[in-house]
Amino acid sequence: MAKDRTEDRHAMHRHMVGFDDADWEELGQVVGGDPERGDVIRRLVAAFLKRPGAKMPRRKDYEQG
Repeated sequence: MAKDRTEDRHAMHRHMVGFDDADWEELGQVVGGDPERGDVIRRLVAAFLKRPGAKMPRRKDYEQG
């Protein structure tokens, strides 16, 4: 059985991803800083890869009524 990847994230290798400085800063402001920004990115990747139970993160201010 495959191990849950989120449990082992601190043991994973770090990979560099490039973002425009303005986009990186704005993402941090929207989600609340570095730890939250990294969590959103990990959740986006998990959802894109269709991991079991993964859901695309949503911004409440973008939700349609």
